[in-house]
Amino acid sequence: MITRQDAVTAKDAMDAHKPAEMQLRTRWGVGFGPRDCSDYQTGISVIPIDRLTDADRKWMLTAEYGGSGGKAIEGGMVVEEPDIEIGQGVSSKAISRRMATDQGGKTGPRSTREPRDGPSRYRRNEREGSGNHDNNANTNNTNTIGVAPPVPGFGFPPIPGFPNGMPIFPPGFAFPGLTPQQPPPPGQNM
Repeated sequence: MITRQDAVTAKDAMDAHKPAEMQLRTRWGVGFGPRDCSDYQTGISVIPIDRLTDADRKWMLTAEYGGSGGKAIEGGMVVEEPDIEIGQGVSSKAISRRMATDQGGKTGPRSTREPRDGPSRYRRNEREGSGNHDNNANTNNTNTIGVAPPVPGFGFPPIPGFPNGMPIFPPGFAFPGLTPQQPPPPGQNM
């Protein structure tokens, strides 16, 4: 997709033609900027300039599609998401934390980092409690990912195998869909 309108059209078409029994959903994603600056409901990101990495700034200025088109980056700019060059620098998306996409913009633009002169983000402050992360028993767990259901067996009994995963087929096993090979006539062993 090159423009936002292309993406809106594609998302609307996916939402309109989705069968009721299909559990897929079409969401906005983040391709540029910190994840916590994106509203996954609207597809709009509000990114503070100081959150952009050097690579982000370069891509904003030099991207073939999107970005500022070479204009200096300043507050209040509205731009299309710029193309990025994979492997050509560290993006702010890469260093931001993954987050749930169904919060309806509740997160807003919020930093995942401690203040630069504050404590390390990996150390817990004593006033925040010990290592117990379940201090609130009423925590909303609607976004908790559960265990995946078992995969159906496809009507075949389990096949024993080697430790590397290669199956051991019993003698005379016939693969489904193939006609079994006839044994050689008596006296003509191969």
